[in-house]
Amino acid sequence: MPKVSRWLSLALLPIAAFLDGGAYYGARSALFVHLQGGGVAIDAYPAVLIGGIIASLVGTAFAGVIGLSKRPLLGGVLGAAVLGLAAALLAALPVQDVVFGTVTLGFAHGLLRTSILGAAAHAFGDTRSEHMRNAACMLVYGAANFAALLFLPLVEGLLLDGNETAAFVLSGLGAAPILLLLLLLDGVAFWGPREKDELSEPLEREGRHHLVIVAVVLLAGGFVWTFWSTGFELVFERLREGSGTLEEQTGFMKLNPAIVSLGCLVGAGVSVAMHWAKARVSTLLPLGIGMVLVSASLFVLVAADGAGRGLLLMLLVIMSVGEALVGPLLISRVAGDVNARLHTALIALFFLITTVPTLLINPVIVEHDLAPVVSAVSGVSAGLLGLGFIVAAVLGRRLFFPEPNEPTSF
Repeated sequence: MPKVSRWLSLALLPIAAFLDGGAYYGARSALFVHLQGGGVAIDAYPAVLIGGIIASLVGTAFAGVIGLSKRPLLGGVLGAAVLGLAAALLAALPVQDVVFGTVTLGFAHGLLRTSILGAAAHAFGDTRSEHMRNAACMLVYGAANFAALLFLPLVEGLLLDGNETAAFVLSGLGAAPILLLLLLLDGVAFWGPREKDELSEPLEREGRHHLVIVAVVLLAGGFVWTFWSTGFELVFERLREGSGTLEEQTGFMKLNPAIVSLGCLVGAGVSVAMHWAKARVSTLLPLGIGMVLVSASLFVLVAADGAGRGLLLMLLVIMSVGEALVGPLLISRVAGDVNARLHTALIALFFLITTVPTLLINPVIVEHDLAPVVSAVSGVSAGLLGLGFIVAAVLGRRLFFPEPNEPTSF
């Protein structure tokens, strides 16, 4: 990949992720009010939402297949076009047919999210630029969370005035700039200036240890990520039970994306500094630290049944800091150190591994009130895996950084 393309990817992909996140979460928040206003039974909302999630998984798989062409942004270009169509369907169709717009929206989000993260990994694909890949994934992940934090109040304001159609139109406005950004990046990467440097050609790796690490992070990390969301749901549930007003509950819900956004921004800055300092520190180290933080907070959450609001808020903060480390770094590590054609496909596989079991098991968890048990299991798994990652990062330094000198420029 040309040198200029990597710089542009680092700068522009977070903007595309921000617009996609704002469109998706904004439209989803408007959907509930739209259904209620149209006289649709409230019991239909979960089914409509699940339909959108399943469609997003289909879009994720499509993006992974398209990414095999070494041009992951083509999936994003398609996703941007579908996003505009989804907003138009949601705004124009009668409420009884809202499922068509919801499914289209989910498909577009699956395409965009996976393609954007795949492009971020593609720009910094091997161990020589591992810290920059971490920075790119953190910026993309944080931008999507910041979009949820910023767009939801805007959509809520429109909904208070009864303007569900305007909320859907606002969500669709991001389609055109996303399309232009991704076309620009794709064009620069494959038809722009061909100036190259040390990172433009893939690094040849000996042995299979790097592939084993990717497989462990994908499967074990994916397992932990799948079930620790139950801990977030549990802490939010207990906070809602102890809060008196809707404003307080809304404030609690905004705390997580706010901390994740800030944590990702700080983490991206640290990662860039580590790259320029040629720090020989594996991604598994901060990844392991994040998992240990999540593990400790889940243990306290399960043990302190009936805890006060102060303790619950502290646990939510710790879990959110852990998410800022674990979420983007899991994705970065899964997609790193593999053939360039596999970056987006592995990210797609990660999302499929972490989402499909949740859809299947979550109804059982809710029906039998198993959230504390699942949170405890997730806490144990996260703690053990986190400690394993830390030990591997310390003992396996030569495996992760086989070359004594890393480049100091892109």
